[in-house]
Amino acid sequence: MKKSDIYQIIDNKIKILSSDTIIDPKDIKSIELKINVVHKNATGDVLNSIANAMSGSVANGNELVRVELIISCNNQSYSLRLKDNPVVRNNLEYHELVKRTRKLKNLLDEDIKKIV
Repeated sequence: MKKSDIYQIIDNKIKILSSDTIIDPKDIKSIELKINVVHKNATGDVLNSIANAMSGSVANGNELVRVELIISCNNQSYSLRLKDNPVVRNNLEYHELVKRTRKLKNLLDEDIKKIV
């Protein structure tokens, strides 16, 4: 997925394509990478606890997370995701998604500097 699939610069404003939101870069307070845990149902928690106990593992082996950029403005926050589905923390897909999301953040920062 390219940055042009996520956002575009139109008339010196940022248009988020997933929600058709237009943001004035002067209103942006911060842009940060967030990794949010996706809560599972009780059955998933119990099965995961049993698997961890039986294997002697102390780590949560299948914790689902969403990786996203949060753009905080004066009165609202907007979310940009490269992938809508959650990924398992600390697997290869997760690390690649974090890397690509950081790159997207850097590209967005550069585009904002050009506008402002």
